Amino acid sequence: NPFYNLRYYLFSKYDNGIQMDDESWYSVTPEEIATYISTCIPSSSSSTITDAFCGVGGNTIPFSVSCSHVNAIDISSSKLNMAQHNASLYSCKDNITFIESDFLTTTVTSDYVFLSPPWGGSAYKADMNFTLKKWITPDIEEIIKHALTLSHNLIFYLPRNTPIMELIEYLVKYDESTIKENDNTLYVDVRY
Repeated sequence: NPFYNLRYYLFSKYDNGIQMDDESWYSVTPEEIATYISTCIPSSSSSTITDAFCGVGGNTIPFSVSCSHVNAIDISSSKLNMAQHNASLYSCKDNITFIESDFLTTTVTSDYVFLSPPWGGSAYKADMNFTLKKWITPDIEEIIKHALTLSHNLIFYLPRNTPIMELIEYLVKYDESTIKENDNTLYVDVRY
């Protein structure tokens, strides 16, 4: 496995029995980054978050520390089983609901929706003309449109070569009501 040397970067408790499938080796959010993302949510004892593509739990685990409740959604039952196992290795609070579902059909509302959809494998890095529309699956517009029915606070984890203006165009297109409520302002916080 070419990613094996990164095992402790992905999960510091790797040796405790972390479970990952082949895809997870290159798609899980590294633990340090996932922990940082979880701190972007304002401290509140009542915040709920939906991890829309939870995979093996790389982001779900730190969200269980920073939020009062986490809805961990994945279409794959085997990934959900691994996420649940991995969360137990980190002694997560009993505040995670694991839901086997296609995110685009789920109706679970929350304060925040975290979106780190599949980036198309590791080949995206070499694409000099990377676009969300070309690489993200399912369709990025469908993801955003559906996510906005669940919450208007979206958090994305996307490749560093993401064209930010493309993302903003979709947000403006599908979040018109919130923009109008905020004096025609869209608030976007981008961190590299």
